[in-house]
Amino acid sequence: MTKFSPLMMSRSLRLLKHLYRDFVYTTKRKRNIEKIKLVAVARNEAAYLPEWIFHHLYFGFCEIDIYFNQCSDNTEELIPLLKGLPVNFYNADEAFERPSNSPQIEIYKKSLASSGKDCDAVMFLDIDEFWVPVDLDDSIIKVCNSLPKFDTLSFQWKNKVEKQTEFSRALESTICVELKEQVKTLVRSHLKIAKMNPHNCLDDDLLQRFADGSLFESKGSERSRTCIRESNERAFILHRMNRSEREYIAMLIRGRPIGDKATSVFKNNRTGFLPPDKTQRVAQNKVKYQKYDYYMRKRLESVSMQQFLSVAREHVLLRYTACLKAISHANSKDKVLLKRLLKGVTLSEVQQILSED
Repeated sequence: MTKFSPLMMSRSLRLLKHLYRDFVYTTKRKRNIEKIKLVAVARNEAAYLPEWIFHHLYFGFCEIDIYFNQCSDNTEELIPLLKGLPVNFYNADEAFERPSNSPQIEIYKKSLASSGKDCDAVMFLDIDEFWVPVDLDDSIIKVCNSLPKFDTLSFQWKNKVEKQTEFSRALESTICVELKEQVKTLVRSHLKIAKMNPHNCLDDDLLQRFADGSLFESKGSERSRTCIRESNERAFILHRMNRSEREYIAMLIRGRPIGDKATSVFKNNRTGFLPPDKTQRVAQNKVKYQKYDYYMRKRLESVSMQQFLSVAREHVLLRYTACLKAISHANSKDKVLLKRLLKGVTLSEVQQILSED
């Protein structure tokens, strides 16, 4: 009787898993992707939601689910303005009020588990992240179907370099970006994912690819980063990490709710306006950008949407004022944090408060 070593057994098991996955692709699932859902968790993002939603509808996402939580702005007033569009809003307050290490991931997992019958893949983005094809005539569907088969498909971050203009649009005819290692990932909806983070899935034996079709190579066990590359990728994630200085300050007061753990009144996952390490100029095809721009303007500049955005932006400015007050009353622990958060900020109001300390 032939004896198999543990190594041979492991290889055989891995081969069987790959054969089963191929069986799923060829029999149970269509090879081509036809529908992709976009899912986001949002808190006090009313000033940015309309642009984010219309941008992704333009590039072919068939449905968008927004899980809003603990909002003090006018987010819910957007719902009737989007009537008739494939955009769904869900109140997720309860998920964020329960003790949990990551309510955001819980929402992602439940959304993925319930999406198998409605779409072929799901992508999870924050409201400051925009999926952008290199060719503006490409859709998310076209890009996915142009690549070899995959379980997950990761797109690299490009941080938009911006600081001055308030409430500007994300995708402009020419932008300056900073290449980053972080990725965001699209997931085939038939998969039963056990482990994931906001950037990627962590299960073993997944066929994970990068946006150029190559196999995904992770930097670290979290699979949230990969080596910066300037390859022939078909698309990327435009990340609006800071926006303008006032918007950045307004964002700092938000904080990230994680269960019932006590946190600072200031958001702690930002580093201020640091000089970018390596920038890249991205210029869009003029005709293709004009087509996109016309679509966006037609929707964002309607009377009802402008009224909504006016109120939403006022909420941002109110948070800016609230953050200035919080900075002026910061305790010793928060002052240490603020040194990092406020690096590169040149606003006179902020500098005056810091000089009075």
